[in-house]
Amino acid sequence: NLRDMVTAVRQEPNSYRIGFGGRMGGGAILSSALLTNLDLELKDVAFGSGGKARKGLVRGEIDLTAGSMNAIRKLGDKVRALAVFSPRRLRSWPEVPTVREALGPDADQAVSGAVFRFFAVHRRFAEDDPEAFRALVENFRRMTEEDEGFRQKAASAHWFGPTESKTLVHRSHQRFSEMIEKRQAR
Repeated sequence: NLRDMVTAVRQEPNSYRIGFGGRMGGGAILSSALLTNLDLELKDVAFGSGGKARKGLVRGEIDLTAGSMNAIRKLGDKVRALAVFSPRRLRSWPEVPTVREALGPDADQAVSGAVFRFFAVHRRFAEDDPEAFRALVENFRRMTEEDEGFRQKAASAHWFGPTESKTLVHRSHQRFSEMIEKRQAR
């Protein structure tokens, strides 16, 4: 589990290797924040793409990576997911805990915002035609939660609704802005 991995890394700093397909991807950024927050030291291995990083994980060239849930799931039992960067467990991967569940409150600051894809409309649309906005929201909710075709293509899709989505996007923006400021200050 993730807690055991953290313990092992603390006991043997720089003995474990982490790798990503790119430095600016969501998995790399969130992992970097988590590792910094937990004061963990791993050897960083650069790969040219996420696919190459996943192959490196399967081949034992790295010990840890973070990235697309769908891509990791395709590796089957060759790898094991330790946690997801999400405010709650994903219905399509219910056996995998969130980072907060796996590590407790220590993980909160590092993963207060994750990487989200979202549907958006201009604020005036909701204000000018609230009935149409409610209908649009309901259609997106049904598609995300009930449409089997959509769910198969977007297995990691999770419905949060307008209010929670706004909070999540705000938190993500705030967290990534802080990370950028810290990185620029170095």
